[in-house]
Amino acid sequence: MKYCSLIRSMTSKEGAHDRATYEMHTGYKPLASIGHPSLGSLVVQQKGKKNPEIPAYVSVGQASFGAGFLGSQYAPFYIGDINHPDRNIEFPPGVDDARFKRRVDMLKEVDREFNHQDRDNTVKEYAAYYRDAIKMMYSNSVEAFSLTGGKTPEKPETIKAYGENGFGRSVLTARRLVERGVRFVECSMGGWDNHQKCFDAVEKNLNTLDPALGNLIEDLNARACCSARWCSVPANSAARQRSTATTAATTTRAASRHSSPAAASSRASSTEKATRPARNQRKIPHQSATCTQQSSKPSASITPKKPDRAGPPDTRRGQGKALKDLLA
Repeated sequence: MKYCSLIRSMTSKEGAHDRATYEMHTGYKPLASIGHPSLGSLVVQQKGKKNPEIPAYVSVGQASFGAGFLGSQYAPFYIGDINHPDRNIEFPPGVDDARFKRRVDMLKEVDREFNHQDRDNTVKEYAAYYRDAIKMMYSNSVEAFSLTGGKTPEKPETIKAYGENGFGRSVLTARRLVERGVRFVECSMGGWDNHQKCFDAVEKNLNTLDPALGNLIEDLNARACCSARWCSVPANSAARQRSTATTAATTTRAASRHSSPAAASSRASSTEKATRPARNQRKIPHQSATCTQQSSKPSASITPKKPDRAGPPDTRRGQGKALKDLLA
């Protein structure tokens, strides 16, 4: 815990997972009138690309929330299967470099007249995706996606230390991407929505989370290029839990619970129910504002591309205030 700040007073009113996840990513409650940018998109919009050859925002595991009103140029590059992260940036069977370039030239010819027509920005952004994807395919930086190949493979003992599982590989890949200039990487780990045998499930998940997170923090602090980095492990909801007595025939504790966002990170004993923290309450927008201030330009603001759209004004810090004690 040397490099960590543990928040045990997080609280929220959102009990639905989808809505809580949205608020955790954006600092706003969901609105039908406008889509808010996620934290990763804000960081990229504020900081820009550090390495023009690869995406500045990468999401691994589960598709993250997009860039909202900022536009798709700030959306994350999504990797669904960490065991095959470079599947879509390699030539398919039967296609070599020369054939691929002929295909690209043919595409440009077909699109030439189409691109000169007055089209929506989405169409122009689609063409930009192609250009960026092709640039990435020929970049040396894509070696970051392969843990065992290329010129800089990871040692077997390093892969084992992070965890020989999907999440461990995702976090190790994240460290490699940050080393190559990616601004923001999000790694998702599911399996926390447990309504039965909660203690056993959490212990199992921690055996996956702890090695990956611990080694990541140690590596980031040990490497000069990564020492000034923000690492956050949020969860979108909470639980009031109630343990049941074990029987003589079993040695495993069972537990049941239901969602309790008011006690998002409060600690309760096995026979108590977690309640809303009495003091130092930390709300999700405050955490979002803290992360954004740590990662972005201190005086910049963000407004929708179309100010006449319905919805409240949007600023860089959302609806929260930065927690100064976490920035000290």
